[in-house]
Amino acid sequence: MVLGRSVYPLMRILYFSYADLDTPSACQTHTLGVIRGMAANGCQVDAVAPRPLFHQNEIPGVRFHYINPYCGKRRYLLREIPYSALRLMALCLHNRYDAIYARDMDVFIGTRLCSQLFRLPLYLEIDDTPIEGNYPAVIRGMVKANLRLDYRAAAGLIVPSVPRCQFIRDHYGTPVEKLHMILNGTELLTNDVVSKASARESLRLPLDSFCLGYVGTLSQRYDF
Repeated sequence: MVLGRSVYPLMRILYFSYADLDTPSACQTHTLGVIRGMAANGCQVDAVAPRPLFHQNEIPGVRFHYINPYCGKRRYLLREIPYSALRLMALCLHNRYDAIYARDMDVFIGTRLCSQLFRLPLYLEIDDTPIEGNYPAVIRGMVKANLRLDYRAAAGLIVPSVPRCQFIRDHYGTPVEKLHMILNGTELLTNDVVSKASARESLRLPLDSFCLGYVGTLSQRYDF
């Protein structure tokens, strides 16, 4: 240790997420939370993401490299797929990284190409498996083929649930050694959080009621 700091070099991570960083959402919270957690635990992160229109993110230990602002319409993906791939490749050419970490977003190819070209381990955080149902049938086949290539190239898949682990094993033939089930984290509660009794009263629920909240998508019934 030197002046309270480790003599070992920081782990250098190239991070990619095609998430809207302007609109409060689970995607925004999770993207910023993951890179904030990486930086807080001694990593140097270069994060590639859509440019926010309303505010710039500043996180110690994180350097943002923005692509075009998030549009939310699929026709813009024809532009963003090659542009994000070139942005990632340029960073790999000018910097040394220990690993690539990305939110798996169906159609993007840049992280896989960089992993193969620069021989970097790729870790994918699985977000959209099964494939979203609003893709046309022809495109769904292409997306599934792209995911299969991603899963094959990845050194590890970060998966948030047991059913999703099983789906990936059954439908993509991914070996269980690659699957790492890690539940999504959460922010620490602040002091101004209302009590359970106050929440029940404001929602007009019985004070002795048992309440269970869930945010997500139900793709199948799973019995623990």
